[in-house]
Amino acid sequence: MDDDSMKQRLTTLRWWTGCVGRVGAGAVLCAATLTAQSFTLNPLTSAGAQQNGLHLYNFSAYTQYSTVDQSWVYAADAAAGISGTSVPGYQTATGVSASVGFRMGSSGDARSQFSAVYTPTYSYSTYEQNTSQLSQSLAFSWSRKLAPQWQFSVSASGVEGAFEQLLFSPTNAQNLASLTGTAGELAGQLLTGQSGNPSIAAGTGASATVTSLMQLYYGERLLSGTSLMALSYSHSPRLTFGLSATGSRMQSLKTNSSLDVNEFLIPQTTNAAFNASVNYLLSERTSLTAGVNYGRVFSSIDNMQSTDAMIGLGRKFTQNWFANFSAGGGYILPTGSAYASSRGKQWEAFGNMGYHTHGHTLVVSASRSIADLYGTGASATLTMDVGWSWRKQGSHWSLQAGAGGNRLSGDPLVFGQATTGFRVNAGLYRPLAGHSTLVLQYTFNEFWGPIFLQSSTPGPELRYDQSAVRLNFGFGASGRGMASPGTASATP
Repeated sequence: MDDDSMKQRLTTLRWWTGCVGRVGAGAVLCAATLTAQSFTLNPLTSAGAQQNGLHLYNFSAYTQYSTVDQSWVYAADAAAGISGTSVPGYQTATGVSASVGFRMGSSGDARSQFSAVYTPTYSYSTYEQNTSQLSQSLAFSWSRKLAPQWQFSVSASGVEGAFEQLLFSPTNAQNLASLTGTAGELAGQLLTGQSGNPSIAAGTGASATVTSLMQLYYGERLLSGTSLMALSYSHSPRLTFGLSATGSRMQSLKTNSSLDVNEFLIPQTTNAAFNASVNYLLSERTSLTAGVNYGRVFSSIDNMQSTDAMIGLGRKFTQNWFANFSAGGGYILPTGSAYASSRGKQWEAFGNMGYHTHGHTLVVSASRSIADLYGTGASATLTMDVGWSWRKQGSHWSLQAGAGGNRLSGDPLVFGQATTGFRVNAGLYRPLAGHSTLVLQYTFNEFWGPIFLQSSTPGPELRYDQSAVRLNFGFGASGRGMASPGTASATP
């Protein structure tokens, strides 16, 4: 073999290895952003995440100031039989975080890849008493191309820690809005679930759930985990079939407080779901989708089974605007559930819209789905999710913002009292010299609901408000510099 042929083969080998690395980095991108610190400085945004082996992706330190809703604290203490004491209306916290990742790809073969990232965070907070605690997250993904038309993937994500730290986690729409890609790549993911950009395609991977109502249901310290197994078959470039199975777990964890009061409604909830779908491209700009689902939720309060079917239409209106809408119906099975009022037929609908230019990306979604994620016995859940990102070409500054809310309909558990939650966060990002980044973030969380204590009946209905500001400085120990959270590169 001559030298020119050898050089050409080595160049081809390096190119395929790089492709595997980019797929591996994107596969756990969204799952990895679901802890506060890995959102602030996403380890997989560095170039080092595209390299095989074990790496320290970043190290960061932060300081945080948050308000405390005293009326909620006093009501919870009173319901627990604790005499009311004066508590401060604010809380401060400092912490450090590091992200360690491992990536393995078949050298010269893009058929298989594995990626994982682990992020521990140590924080020290001051309130009624000084406490320290460890929060952590773990995300991994493995995929393999079984044949030219068959693709199999497994992904999982888990996070445990104090809810005040999880407040800074991005919403699902915010994850998608922050990813780098073209309008066509983002539209393909939102309309058909297929995208040529591996980072954007990762938006459909398993992402641990963080919602505004989780503090009400599971208390201040909690665990959230999700897993996804999917198999797809491309019959042709226009026709694709898919099968998937998902599982999730949410539960309350014991706090480090010596007061030993952890207000929560539900000790734990487990979800399982199975889906079959088909997607057909009617034209280059229009897609038709259909799917059937079976779901079951187990909690310490209820055991509910449901089935549903939906059909939808997606459309690229212009080069930058695209949207889709789906509608259908479902049925809550009469077996298992303790609440007869939640059984029977329910209507469902889902819609999302995207707008993408070189400087701005906006993703908006809204849905009404059958049953509820928490296992409260509700008949339906209304959800809203918004994500926006901005970065001017050539500018060192970037902005991100997200908002999400949900409301349970027909919730018999709280005897007609409202269970509605809303969460918003925004961040300003500035890369510095030496692979470092400075981030200023603000978050606000609000929910309406009754006070619940372990082994107790519901107390008075209250509105809970909390806001927090965080300043974070981080250093990317691997790669050519850090991009904005959730992005695949530093250039939009």
